Amino acid sequence: MHYYLLDPQGLSLADFERKQASLLALTHEFNISGEVGRLSTIRSIEDLVYAAEKRQVSTLVVCGTDDTFNRVLGALGKRRFVIGFVPLTEDSQIAKLLGIDSLASAVKVLAARRITLVDTAKIGTLDFFSYLEFGVVDDLFGKKSWLNIFSQKKIHIIARINNQYLVSGE
Repeated sequence: MHYYLLDPQGLSLADFERKQASLLALTHEFNISGEVGRLSTIRSIEDLVYAAEKRQVSTLVVCGTDDTFNRVLGALGKRRFVIGFVPLTEDSQIAKLLGIDSLASAVKVLAARRITLVDTAKIGTLDFFSYLEFGVVDDLFGKKSWLNIFSQKKIHIIARINNQYLVSGE
């Protein structure tokens, strides 16, 4: 059974509702419909992942942005799901990595049940699998000068490669 976690972040309400309707129609057409959980101010990603676990779903489908996908990875903890991704925005780097160019192509991939094991990494509390950028980021460092950037606290980095090698460092 599929559990669709929908995140309206980055979309106008009208655009989100249109894409949600298209997604539900396509999943019905391809016979992969399932329960839908919508992220809101009262339902967090952690709540929706917990709900999917309690319902013993086999596939958790993240519908939203790259940020949504990475936040779901962080919320999984030790839980084991097959994860799918349906990008709801045009600028998704994860969709490009997965070869998804539209909502329809994402649903076709889900229907074909193409499953592959991918490596993930964790830096501090951030889980990710797509890419990581190092540099000056206002959200991370605030308004600091270049000289103060290298005096930041150490961040522990863990990367698992091919589910065999574990790289760890600071």
